[in-house]
Amino acid sequence: EALAQAKESMEIGDVGGAAQGFATALSLDPENIKALGGLARCYLMGGDAERAAEIAAMAPEAASDPDLDAVRAA
Repeated sequence: EALAQAKESMEIGDVGGAAQGFATALSLDPENIKALGGLARCYLMGGDAERAAEIAAMAPEAASDPDLDAVRAA
């Protein structure tokens, strides 16, 4: 449910709301790849590339998700 809310917030441009939703999802499942990728993307969109990289580094190297891949590429 938190992931769905976060994705919806991201779609309407509410990066803060999306970050909150992704953080909630991570509190429930710290290894959730979609939540890690989404939160990293939020930080990147907010101009904090260093924090985005830190969040992306929490995911296993072999993990793949569109948001996670975009942050790693940036």
